[in-house]
Amino acid sequence: MTNASHRSASARGDKLKMSNEGTLSKEIKTLVSKVIKIPEEKIDQSANLFSDLGVDSLLGVEIFAALDKKYGIDVPEDRLKDVNTLADIIKLVEDQLVEKQQKQN
Repeated sequence: MTNASHRSASARGDKLKMSNEGTLSKEIKTLVSKVIKIPEEKIDQSANLFSDLGVDSLLGVEIFAALDKKYGIDVPEDRLKDVNTLADIIKLVEDQLVEKQQKQN
């Protein structure tokens, strides 16, 4: 990929992130809320999924399976260790969607 085409792909990825950021955040929060059975209004983006919201490893797997089903992304296991909050999940999904879009172009 040339530098110009890489910059173009990067710009498209940035546009995707900016245009869908609010919608994507809301969708992910809704999905997580359904999986962990906690009302959306009680889930803060900075709350720790494990210690604050009671997510265990099984629920974590269910969350990422639901994300895979909804968005068609496969999160590498080495990236999961860095996910502790809803904000972390949102960032990870955004990054994976941008990577997926760039691979398709």
